[in-house]
Amino acid sequence: MNGSGAVAEPRLRPDTARLALALCVGAGAAAAYCWLPPLWRPRGAYLGGHYRLVDVYVGVPAVLSFLVAVAFLQARTAMRRRQIARLGLAVALFLGTLLTADAGIALLLGREYWFDSLQLFEAVHRTDPVLGFRGRPSREVVNTRRVVEGRGVPRVLQSINRTDGQGFRNPPGVRLRGIVFLGDSYTHAVDIPEEQTFVRLVGRRTGLPTVNLGWIGYGPQQELIVLERFGLPYAPRWVVWQLFEGNDLVDARRFARWKRDPRPPAMPPGFLYVTRSPLVRLLNRTQPPRVRPDPGVRLRYPNGTQRTEDLLHPYYADLPEREPEGMAITLASLTAGWELCRSRGIRLLVVVVPVPVRALAPVVEFRDPAARRRLLPHNRTDAPTDFCTAVTTRCRRLGCAVVDLTSPLRERSRENPDILLPTDGHLDVEGHRVATDAVIRKLSEPASVPVGIREDDIPPPPNSSR
Repeated sequence: MNGSGAVAEPRLRPDTARLALALCVGAGAAAAYCWLPPLWRPRGAYLGGHYRLVDVYVGVPAVLSFLVAVAFLQARTAMRRRQIARLGLAVALFLGTLLTADAGIALLLGREYWFDSLQLFEAVHRTDPVLGFRGRPSREVVNTRRVVEGRGVPRVLQSINRTDGQGFRNPPGVRLRGIVFLGDSYTHAVDIPEEQTFVRLVGRRTGLPTVNLGWIGYGPQQELIVLERFGLPYAPRWVVWQLFEGNDLVDARRFARWKRDPRPPAMPPGFLYVTRSPLVRLLNRTQPPRVRPDPGVRLRYPNGTQRTEDLLHPYYADLPEREPEGMAITLASLTAGWELCRSRGIRLLVVVVPVPVRALAPVVEFRDPAARRRLLPHNRTDAPTDFCTAVTTRCRRLGCAVVDLTSPLRERSRENPDILLPTDGHLDVEGHRVATDAVIRKLSEPASVPVGIREDDIPPPPNSSR
Protein backbone atom coordinates (compact mmCIF):
# COMPACT_ATOMS: atom_id res chain seq x y z
CA MET A 1 0.00 0.00 0.00
CA ASN A 2 1.43 3.42 -0.91
CA GLY A 3 1.20 6.65 1.02
CA SER A 4 -2.18 7.61 -0.37
CA GLY A 5 -3.72 4.33 0.72
CA ALA A 6 -4.18 2.95 -2.88
CA VAL A 7 -3.24 -0.64 -3.67
CA ALA A 8 -0.37 -0.81 -6.20
CA GLU A 9 -0.99 -2.85 -9.36
CA PRO A 10 1.41 -5.81 -9.74
CA ARG A 11 4.25 -5.12 -12.12
CA LEU A 12 4.52 -7.09 -15.39
CA ARG A 13 6.50 -10.27 -14.79
CA PRO A 14 9.96 -10.21 -16.42
CA ASP A 15 9.41 -13.37 -18.48
CA THR A 16 6.03 -12.09 -19.74
CA ALA A 17 7.57 -8.72 -20.57
CA ARG A 18 10.39 -10.37 -22.54
CA LEU A 19 7.89 -12.52 -24.48
CA ALA A 20 5.71 -9.50 -25.32
CA LEU A 21 8.79 -7.49 -26.33
CA ALA A 22 10.03 -10.31 -28.57
CA LEU A 23 6.61 -10.55 -30.18
CA CYS A 24 6.57 -6.80 -30.70
CA VAL A 25 10.00 -6.72 -32.35
CA GLY A 26 9.43 -9.83 -34.49
CA ALA A 27 5.98 -8.81 -35.65
CA GLY A 28 7.17 -5.26 -36.35
CA ALA A 29 10.09 -6.49 -38.45
CA ALA A 30 7.85 -8.88 -40.40
CA ALA A 31 5.27 -6.15 -40.99
CA ALA A 32 7.92 -3.70 -42.14
CA TYR A 33 9.43 -6.26 -44.55
CA CYS A 34 6.03 -7.20 -46.02
CA TRP A 35 4.60 -3.69 -46.42
CA LEU A 36 7.39 -1.14 -46.88
CA PRO A 37 9.86 -2.39 -49.57
CA PRO A 38 7.11 -3.16 -52.16
CA LEU A 39 6.11 0.51 -52.08
CA TRP A 40 9.39 1.36 -53.82
CA ARG A 41 10.11 -1.95 -55.54
CA PRO A 42 6.83 -3.72 -56.45
CA ARG A 43 7.09 -7.49 -56.32
CA GLY A 44 3.53 -8.70 -56.85
CA ALA A 45 0.21 -8.07 -58.57
CA TYR A 46 -2.02 -7.36 -55.57
CA LEU A 47 -3.07 -4.10 -53.93
CA GLY A 48 -2.36 -1.93 -56.92
CA GLY A 49 0.41 -4.08 -58.35
CA HIS A 50 2.83 -3.94 -55.40
CA TYR A 51 2.40 -6.99 -53.18
CA ARG A 52 2.64 -10.74 -53.43
CA LEU A 53 0.05 -13.03 -51.90
CA VAL A 54 2.52 -14.03 -49.17
CA ASP A 55 3.12 -10.37 -48.32
CA VAL A 56 -0.59 -9.91 -47.61
CA TYR A 57 -1.01 -13.19 -45.75
CA VAL A 58 2.03 -12.58 -43.50
CA GLY A 59 1.78 -8.79 -43.37
CA VAL A 60 -1.79 -8.53 -42.03
CA PRO A 61 -1.24 -10.87 -39.01
CA ALA A 62 2.15 -9.24 -38.40
CA VAL A 63 0.65 -5.75 -38.17
CA LEU A 64 -2.14 -6.93 -35.86
CA SER A 65 0.34 -8.83 -33.66
CA PHE A 66 2.59 -5.77 -33.45
CA LEU A 67 -0.30 -3.55 -32.39
CA VAL A 68 -1.48 -6.01 -29.76
CA ALA A 69 2.06 -6.41 -28.35
CA VAL A 70 2.59 -2.65 -28.14
CA ALA A 71 -0.77 -2.17 -26.42
CA PHE A 72 0.04 -4.99 -24.00
CA LEU A 73 3.41 -3.49 -23.05
CA GLN A 74 1.91 -0.04 -22.49
CA ALA A 75 -1.00 -1.26 -20.35
CA ARG A 76 -0.70 0.01 -16.77
CA THR A 77 -3.05 -2.40 -15.03
CA ALA A 78 -3.31 -6.17 -14.89
CA MET A 79 -6.97 -6.02 -15.90
CA ARG A 80 -6.12 -3.98 -18.97
CA ARG A 81 -3.36 -6.44 -19.93
CA ARG A 82 -5.79 -9.36 -19.60
CA GLN A 83 -8.30 -7.60 -21.85
CA ILE A 84 -5.65 -6.94 -24.49
CA ALA A 85 -4.44 -10.55 -24.29
CA ARG A 86 -7.98 -11.83 -24.78
CA LEU A 87 -8.43 -9.49 -27.74
CA GLY A 88 -5.19 -10.74 -29.28
CA LEU A 89 -6.26 -14.35 -28.79
CA ALA A 90 -9.65 -13.61 -30.40
CA VAL A 91 -7.98 -11.97 -33.41
CA ALA A 92 -5.61 -14.92 -33.79
CA LEU A 93 -8.49 -17.41 -33.61
CA PHE A 94 -10.49 -15.40 -36.15
CA LEU A 95 -7.60 -15.21 -38.63
CA GLY A 96 -6.77 -18.87 -38.15
CA THR A 97 -10.39 -19.91 -38.67
CA LEU A 98 -10.71 -17.66 -41.73
CA LEU A 99 -7.57 -19.01 -43.41
CA THR A 100 -8.44 -22.61 -42.53
CA ALA A 101 -11.95 -22.29 -43.94
CA ASP A 102 -10.61 -20.54 -47.05
CA ALA A 103 -8.04 -23.29 -47.63
CA GLY A 104 -10.68 -25.97 -47.02
CA ILE A 105 -13.02 -24.43 -49.59
CA ALA A 106 -10.22 -24.20 -52.13
CA LEU A 107 -8.61 -27.59 -51.59
CA LEU A 108 -11.30 -29.92 -50.27
CA LEU A 109 -14.85 -28.83 -51.09
CA GLY A 110 -16.66 -29.14 -54.37
CA ARG A 111 -13.89 -30.56 -56.51
CA GLU A 112 -15.20 -31.63 -59.90
CA TYR A 113 -13.51 -32.68 -63.13
CA TRP A 114 -14.83 -30.01 -65.50
CA PHE A 115 -14.95 -27.11 -63.08
CA ASP A 116 -11.33 -27.77 -62.14
CA SER A 117 -10.15 -28.44 -65.71
CA LEU A 118 -11.82 -25.50 -67.47
CA GLN A 119 -12.27 -23.08 -64.55
CA LEU A 120 -16.01 -22.81 -65.22
CA PHE A 121 -18.19 -20.26 -63.44
CA GLU A 122 -20.72 -21.97 -61.21
CA ALA A 123 -23.14 -19.07 -61.68
CA VAL A 124 -23.78 -20.09 -65.29
CA HIS A 125 -22.73 -23.76 -65.40
CA ARG A 126 -23.90 -26.94 -63.74
CA THR A 127 -22.70 -30.52 -63.82
CA ASP A 128 -24.30 -33.04 -66.14
CA PRO A 129 -23.74 -36.81 -65.84
CA VAL A 130 -23.68 -37.30 -69.63
CA LEU A 131 -22.24 -34.08 -71.02
CA GLY A 132 -20.00 -33.33 -68.07
CA PHE A 133 -21.36 -29.80 -67.78
CA ARG A 134 -23.97 -27.55 -69.34
CA GLY A 135 -25.54 -24.16 -68.87
CA ARG A 136 -27.88 -23.41 -66.02
CA PRO A 137 -31.46 -23.11 -67.29
CA SER A 138 -33.50 -19.91 -67.29
CA ARG A 139 -30.65 -17.58 -66.42
CA GLU A 140 -29.95 -14.05 -67.64
CA VAL A 141 -26.44 -12.65 -67.21
CA VAL A 142 -25.10 -9.37 -68.57
CA ASN A 143 -21.62 -9.79 -70.03
CA THR A 144 -19.50 -6.67 -70.58
CA ARG A 145 -16.21 -6.85 -72.43
CA ARG A 146 -13.84 -4.00 -73.22
CA VAL A 147 -11.92 -4.56 -76.43
CA VAL A 148 -9.71 -2.52 -78.71
CA GLU A 149 -10.99 -2.07 -82.21
CA GLY A 150 -8.95 -1.27 -85.28
CA ARG A 151 -6.54 1.66 -85.14
CA GLY A 152 -6.51 1.43 -81.34
CA VAL A 153 -10.07 2.69 -80.82
CA PRO A 154 -11.51 1.25 -77.56
CA ARG A 155 -15.07 0.02 -77.40
CA VAL A 156 -17.31 -1.92 -75.06
CA LEU A 157 -19.28 -4.97 -76.10
CA GLN A 158 -22.26 -5.73 -73.88
CA SER A 159 -24.35 -8.83 -74.39
CA ILE A 160 -27.22 -10.37 -72.46
CA ASN A 161 -26.79 -14.11 -72.13
CA ARG A 162 -30.16 -15.69 -71.46
CA THR A 163 -30.64 -19.42 -71.33
CA ASP A 164 -33.72 -21.45 -72.11
CA GLY A 165 -35.17 -24.25 -70.03
CA GLN A 166 -32.45 -26.61 -71.27
CA GLY A 167 -29.57 -24.30 -70.44
CA PHE A 168 -28.66 -23.06 -73.95
CA ARG A 169 -28.50 -19.51 -75.27
CA ASN A 170 -32.01 -19.10 -76.63
CA PRO A 171 -35.13 -17.18 -75.75
CA PRO A 172 -37.73 -19.25 -73.88
CA GLY A 173 -40.37 -21.22 -75.68
CA VAL A 174 -38.61 -21.90 -79.00
CA ARG A 175 -40.56 -24.23 -81.30
CA LEU A 176 -38.49 -25.32 -84.26
CA ARG A 177 -38.89 -26.75 -87.72
CA GLY A 178 -35.88 -24.92 -89.04
CA ILE A 179 -32.14 -25.03 -88.21
CA VAL A 180 -30.32 -26.44 -85.19
CA PHE A 181 -26.81 -25.08 -84.57
CA LEU A 182 -24.19 -27.14 -82.73
CA GLY A 183 -20.69 -26.06 -81.71
CA ASP A 184 -18.45 -24.63 -79.03
CA SER A 185 -17.72 -21.07 -77.92
CA TYR A 186 -17.69 -19.82 -81.53
CA THR A 187 -21.39 -20.75 -81.79
CA HIS A 188 -22.23 -19.90 -78.18
CA ALA A 189 -20.69 -16.44 -78.85
CA VAL A 190 -20.94 -15.24 -75.26
CA ASP A 191 -19.29 -11.86 -76.02
CA ILE A 192 -21.53 -10.94 -78.95
CA PRO A 193 -25.09 -9.59 -78.62
CA GLU A 194 -27.46 -12.44 -79.38
CA GLU A 195 -29.10 -10.75 -82.35
CA GLN A 196 -25.67 -10.29 -84.01
CA THR A 197 -24.52 -13.93 -83.82
CA PHE A 198 -24.48 -15.94 -87.01
CA VAL A 199 -27.16 -18.22 -85.53
CA ARG A 200 -29.66 -15.38 -85.36
CA LEU A 201 -28.47 -13.69 -88.57
CA VAL A 202 -28.99 -16.89 -90.56
CA GLY A 203 -32.51 -17.19 -89.17
CA ARG A 204 -33.32 -13.57 -89.94
CA ARG A 205 -32.10 -13.79 -93.54
CA THR A 206 -33.59 -17.20 -94.37
CA GLY A 207 -36.85 -16.73 -92.52
CA LEU A 208 -36.29 -20.07 -90.78
CA PRO A 209 -36.44 -20.42 -86.99
CA THR A 210 -33.04 -21.21 -85.45
CA VAL A 211 -31.94 -22.63 -82.12
CA ASN A 212 -28.44 -22.27 -80.65
CA LEU A 213 -27.21 -25.49 -78.97
CA GLY A 214 -23.55 -24.46 -78.90
CA TRP A 215 -21.76 -24.08 -75.58
CA ILE A 216 -18.36 -22.89 -74.52
CA GLY A 217 -15.84 -25.70 -73.94
CA TYR A 218 -17.74 -28.44 -75.78
CA GLY A 219 -15.90 -30.95 -77.95
CA PRO A 220 -17.13 -33.20 -80.78
CA GLN A 221 -18.51 -35.99 -78.56
CA GLN A 222 -20.48 -33.53 -76.44
CA GLU A 223 -21.85 -31.87 -79.56
CA LEU A 224 -22.96 -35.26 -80.87
CA ILE A 225 -24.73 -35.95 -77.56
CA VAL A 226 -26.39 -32.54 -77.72
CA LEU A 227 -27.63 -33.38 -81.23
CA GLU A 228 -29.23 -36.62 -80.04
CA ARG A 229 -30.49 -35.37 -76.70
CA PHE A 230 -31.67 -31.84 -77.54
CA GLY A 231 -31.37 -31.23 -81.27
CA LEU A 232 -33.33 -34.07 -82.83
CA PRO A 233 -36.47 -33.44 -80.74
CA TYR A 234 -36.77 -30.10 -82.56
CA ALA A 235 -37.27 -32.04 -85.82
CA PRO A 236 -35.07 -29.59 -87.77
CA ARG A 237 -34.72 -29.37 -91.53
CA TRP A 238 -31.00 -28.55 -91.19
CA VAL A 239 -28.29 -29.12 -88.60
CA VAL A 240 -25.29 -26.77 -88.77
CA TRP A 241 -22.34 -28.22 -86.85
CA GLN A 242 -19.40 -25.87 -86.17
CA LEU A 243 -15.89 -27.18 -85.42
CA PHE A 244 -12.76 -25.23 -84.44
CA GLU A 245 -9.26 -26.05 -85.60
CA GLY A 246 -7.60 -24.66 -82.49
CA ASN A 247 -8.71 -26.95 -79.66
CA ASP A 248 -11.40 -29.42 -80.77
CA LEU A 249 -8.97 -32.34 -80.81
CA VAL A 250 -7.77 -31.52 -77.29
CA ASP A 251 -11.40 -31.20 -76.16
CA ALA A 252 -12.19 -34.59 -77.72
CA ARG A 253 -9.28 -36.22 -75.93
CA ARG A 254 -10.22 -34.56 -72.62
CA PHE A 255 -13.83 -35.77 -72.82
CA ALA A 256 -12.69 -39.32 -73.62
CA ARG A 257 -10.41 -39.21 -70.60
CA TRP A 258 -13.29 -38.03 -68.40
CA LYS A 259 -15.48 -40.90 -69.63
CA ARG A 260 -12.73 -43.32 -68.62
CA ASP A 261 -12.08 -41.69 -65.25
CA PRO A 262 -14.44 -38.93 -63.99
CA ARG A 263 -12.34 -38.16 -60.92
CA PRO A 264 -11.04 -34.58 -60.70
CA PRO A 265 -7.62 -34.19 -62.35
CA ALA A 266 -4.56 -34.09 -60.15
CA MET A 267 -3.51 -30.47 -59.70
CA PRO A 268 -0.83 -28.89 -57.49
CA PRO A 269 -2.31 -27.62 -54.21
CA GLY A 270 -0.88 -24.16 -54.88
CA PHE A 271 -2.66 -23.92 -58.23
CA LEU A 272 -5.92 -25.13 -56.71
CA TYR A 273 -5.71 -22.61 -53.89
CA VAL A 274 -4.91 -19.61 -56.09
CA THR A 275 -7.69 -20.43 -58.57
CA ARG A 276 -10.42 -21.42 -56.10
CA SER A 277 -9.81 -19.44 -52.90
CA PRO A 278 -12.52 -16.86 -52.03
CA LEU A 279 -9.88 -14.65 -50.40
CA VAL A 280 -7.69 -14.73 -53.50
CA ARG A 281 -10.70 -13.90 -55.68
CA LEU A 282 -11.34 -10.89 -53.45
CA LEU A 283 -7.70 -9.80 -53.70
CA ASN A 284 -7.77 -10.24 -57.46
CA ARG A 285 -10.01 -7.18 -57.61
CA THR A 286 -7.11 -5.08 -56.33
CA GLN A 287 -4.89 -5.91 -59.30
CA PRO A 288 -4.29 -3.07 -61.76
CA PRO A 289 -5.22 -3.56 -65.43
CA ARG A 290 -2.63 -5.78 -67.02
CA VAL A 291 -0.41 -4.27 -69.67
CA ARG A 292 0.03 -6.91 -72.31
CA PRO A 293 3.55 -7.17 -73.74
CA ASP A 294 4.09 -6.51 -77.41
CA PRO A 295 3.26 -9.84 -79.09
CA GLY A 296 5.38 -9.04 -82.14
CA VAL A 297 2.37 -9.32 -84.47
CA ARG A 298 0.70 -6.49 -86.38
CA LEU A 299 -2.51 -6.35 -88.39
CA ARG A 300 -2.34 -4.12 -91.45
CA TYR A 301 -5.36 -2.01 -92.48
CA PRO A 302 -6.14 -0.96 -96.06
CA ASN A 303 -5.25 2.67 -95.26
CA GLY A 304 -1.78 1.66 -94.05
CA THR A 305 -2.38 1.89 -90.29
CA GLN A 306 -1.55 -1.04 -88.05
CA ARG A 307 -2.38 -2.42 -84.63
CA THR A 308 -0.82 -5.08 -82.44
CA GLU A 309 -2.58 -8.39 -82.00
CA ASP A 310 -1.87 -11.23 -79.60
CA LEU A 311 -2.90 -14.24 -81.66
CA LEU A 312 -3.59 -17.52 -79.90
CA HIS A 313 -3.46 -21.09 -81.23
CA PRO A 314 -0.46 -21.98 -83.40
CA TYR A 315 -1.17 -23.50 -86.81
CA TYR A 316 0.12 -27.06 -86.95
CA ALA A 317 0.12 -28.34 -90.50
CA ASP A 318 0.27 -31.88 -89.11
CA LEU A 319 -2.31 -31.51 -86.32
CA PRO A 320 -4.15 -34.80 -87.10
CA GLU A 321 -0.82 -36.61 -86.76
CA ARG A 322 -0.03 -34.77 -83.52
CA GLU A 323 -3.45 -35.60 -82.04
CA PRO A 324 -4.38 -38.99 -83.51
CA GLU A 325 -6.82 -39.90 -80.73
CA GLY A 326 -8.65 -36.59 -80.91
CA MET A 327 -8.77 -36.70 -84.72
CA ALA A 328 -10.18 -40.24 -84.77
CA ILE A 329 -12.84 -39.29 -82.21
CA THR A 330 -13.77 -36.15 -84.13
CA LEU A 331 -14.20 -37.95 -87.44
CA ALA A 332 -16.14 -40.75 -85.75
CA SER A 333 -18.45 -38.23 -84.08
CA LEU A 334 -19.06 -36.45 -87.38
CA THR A 335 -19.84 -39.72 -89.11
CA ALA A 336 -22.27 -40.76 -86.38
CA GLY A 337 -23.97 -37.36 -86.55
CA TRP A 338 -24.29 -37.57 -90.33
CA GLU A 339 -25.86 -41.04 -90.02
CA LEU A 340 -28.36 -39.75 -87.44
CA CYS A 341 -29.36 -36.84 -89.64
CA ARG A 342 -29.57 -38.89 -92.84
CA SER A 343 -31.78 -41.50 -91.16
CA ARG A 344 -34.27 -38.76 -90.28
CA GLY A 345 -34.15 -36.84 -93.55
CA ILE A 346 -32.20 -33.95 -91.98
CA ARG A 347 -29.45 -32.23 -93.96
CA LEU A 348 -26.16 -31.69 -92.12
CA LEU A 349 -23.79 -28.79 -92.79
CA VAL A 350 -20.36 -28.82 -91.13
CA VAL A 351 -18.69 -25.43 -90.64
CA VAL A 352 -14.94 -25.43 -89.92
CA VAL A 353 -13.38 -22.38 -88.23
CA PRO A 354 -9.60 -21.94 -88.71
CA VAL A 355 -7.15 -20.69 -86.10
CA PRO A 356 -6.81 -16.87 -86.12
CA VAL A 357 -3.34 -16.75 -87.67
CA ARG A 358 -4.74 -18.48 -90.77
CA ALA A 359 -7.92 -16.41 -90.96
CA LEU A 360 -5.87 -13.20 -90.83
CA ALA A 361 -3.00 -14.41 -93.02
CA PRO A 362 -3.35 -11.66 -95.70
CA VAL A 363 -3.00 -8.82 -93.16
CA VAL A 364 -0.60 -10.30 -90.58
CA GLU A 365 2.93 -8.96 -90.25
CA PHE A 366 5.46 -10.50 -87.88
CA ARG A 367 7.79 -8.01 -86.21
CA ASP A 368 9.32 -10.69 -84.01
CA PRO A 369 10.80 -13.90 -85.51
CA ALA A 370 9.97 -15.72 -82.27
CA ALA A 371 6.28 -14.88 -82.72
CA ARG A 372 6.35 -16.28 -86.24
CA ARG A 373 8.00 -19.50 -85.05
CA ARG A 374 5.41 -19.83 -82.27
CA LEU A 375 2.37 -19.28 -84.45
CA LEU A 376 3.63 -20.89 -87.66
CA PRO A 377 6.04 -23.62 -86.57
CA HIS A 378 5.90 -25.13 -90.07
CA ASN A 379 6.33 -21.71 -91.69
CA ARG A 380 3.14 -22.00 -93.74
CA THR A 381 -0.56 -21.19 -93.43
CA ASP A 382 -2.04 -24.02 -95.51
CA ALA A 383 -1.30 -27.72 -95.88
CA PRO A 384 -3.13 -30.78 -97.25
CA THR A 385 -2.42 -32.57 -93.97
CA ASP A 386 -4.11 -30.14 -91.56
CA PHE A 387 -7.29 -30.35 -89.50
CA CYS A 388 -9.54 -28.41 -91.86
CA THR A 389 -8.54 -30.57 -94.82
CA ALA A 390 -9.10 -33.79 -92.86
CA VAL A 391 -12.61 -32.71 -91.80
CA THR A 392 -13.50 -31.45 -95.28
CA THR A 393 -12.29 -34.66 -96.89
CA ARG A 394 -14.33 -36.84 -94.54
CA CYS A 395 -17.47 -34.76 -95.11
CA ARG A 396 -17.14 -34.93 -98.87
CA ARG A 397 -16.68 -38.68 -98.76
CA LEU A 398 -19.84 -38.94 -96.72
CA GLY A 399 -21.74 -36.64 -99.04
CA CYS A 400 -22.19 -34.14 -96.20
CA ALA A 401 -22.24 -30.42 -96.94
CA VAL A 402 -19.18 -28.64 -95.55
CA VAL A 403 -17.81 -25.10 -95.58
CA ASP A 404 -14.31 -24.10 -94.51
CA LEU A 405 -14.37 -20.50 -93.28
CA THR A 406 -10.66 -19.98 -93.96
CA SER A 407 -11.09 -18.41 -97.41
CA PRO A 408 -14.18 -16.27 -96.59
CA LEU A 409 -12.51 -14.87 -93.46
CA ARG A 410 -9.31 -14.12 -95.35
CA GLU A 411 -11.16 -12.30 -98.09
CA ARG A 412 -13.03 -10.14 -95.59
CA SER A 413 -9.87 -9.44 -93.56
CA ARG A 414 -8.35 -7.65 -96.56
CA GLU A 415 -11.14 -5.08 -96.29
CA ASN A 416 -11.59 -5.17 -92.51
CA PRO A 417 -9.10 -6.98 -90.24
CA ASP A 418 -11.51 -6.63 -87.30
CA ILE A 419 -13.18 -9.97 -87.97
CA LEU A 420 -11.96 -11.50 -84.71
CA LEU A 421 -12.14 -10.29 -81.12
CA PRO A 422 -8.76 -9.01 -79.86
CA THR A 423 -6.83 -11.25 -77.44
CA ASP A 424 -8.84 -14.46 -77.81
CA GLY A 425 -9.60 -14.90 -81.51
CA HIS A 426 -13.34 -15.54 -81.35
CA LEU A 427 -15.51 -14.15 -84.12
CA ASP A 428 -16.23 -10.45 -83.83
CA VAL A 429 -19.46 -8.96 -85.18
CA GLU A 430 -17.92 -8.74 -88.65
CA GLY A 431 -16.74 -12.35 -88.39
CA HIS A 432 -20.28 -13.47 -87.61
CA ARG A 433 -21.44 -11.72 -90.77
CA VAL A 434 -18.84 -13.65 -92.76
CA ALA A 435 -20.00 -16.93 -91.25
CA THR A 436 -23.61 -15.99 -91.99
CA ASP A 437 -22.88 -15.37 -95.68
CA ALA A 438 -20.97 -18.65 -96.02
CA VAL A 439 -23.67 -20.71 -94.27
CA ILE A 440 -26.51 -19.20 -96.32
CA ARG A 441 -24.67 -19.82 -99.59
CA LYS A 442 -24.23 -23.47 -98.63
CA LEU A 443 -27.80 -23.90 -97.43
CA SER A 444 -29.08 -22.59 -100.76
CA GLU A 445 -27.18 -25.17 -102.79
CA PRO A 446 -29.02 -28.25 -104.09
CA ALA A 447 -28.91 -31.21 -101.76
CA SER A 448 -25.75 -33.26 -102.10
CA VAL A 449 -26.07 -36.77 -103.43
CA PRO A 450 -24.52 -39.16 -100.89
CA VAL A 451 -21.54 -40.97 -102.27
CA GLY A 452 -20.94 -44.65 -101.79
CA ILE A 453 -19.15 -45.43 -98.55
CA ARG A 454 -17.61 -48.75 -97.72
CA GLU A 455 -18.40 -50.02 -94.25
CA ASP A 456 -14.73 -50.27 -93.26
CA ASP A 457 -14.25 -46.60 -94.26
CA ILE A 458 -16.55 -45.41 -91.47
CA PRO A 459 -15.14 -45.58 -87.93
CA PRO A 460 -17.52 -46.67 -85.17
CA PRO A 461 -19.17 -43.86 -83.20
CA PRO A 462 -17.42 -42.89 -79.97
CA ASN A 463 -18.47 -44.76 -76.86
CA SER A 464 -20.69 -42.51 -74.78
CA SER A 465 -23.56 -42.96 -72.36
CA ARG A 466 -26.75 -41.27 -73.46
